[in-house]
Amino acid sequence: MDVLSALLTALGLGARRSEKVSDRRSEAFRLNAEVEAKLLRLDSFQKLERVKLTKTLMVHMPNDVEALHSCERYFDKLDQDIAVVKQTVVDCNASISASSSFAALNKWDEVIALLHRQNLTVGEQLVATTSIVEHFHALLDQAIEELRAEGKEINNE
Repeated sequence: MDVLSALLTALGLGARRSEKVSDRRSEAFRLNAEVEAKLLRLDSFQKLERVKLTKTLMVHMPNDVEALHSCERYFDKLDQDIAVVKQTVVDCNASISASSSFAALNKWDEVIALLHRQNLTVGEQLVATTSIVEHFHALLDQAIEELRAEGKEINNE
């Protein structure tokens, strides 16, 4: 009877461990999907705002090449950062899918902690980008108003 009890206990512990690993794996997939969703919002936002700001600069201030280049440099760098994180999301998804159910629980905890940090970072980047774009718009609006106040000709398309 003792051997049978020990075997059943071991099977029960194995089942609980397997359940915990499965829960952590599901959490990792969920967090990775959250990062991807925030990243897609950031990418869409920056693409739309890049077009708006570039058009406004080209229409109202076609001679201010430095402002246009500054705007383009910011969005080019943001594009590069987004591409890196997109690749990280794809790689992470593949790693989670390929991982063994025998992986140590502490390894899953590390993966989940990393994904939480990545999720926070992408969220912070979305907030920062929104703030920077609003600042770009405010500076541009102010510059256009100053030019109008000086009586300089501004395209009004």
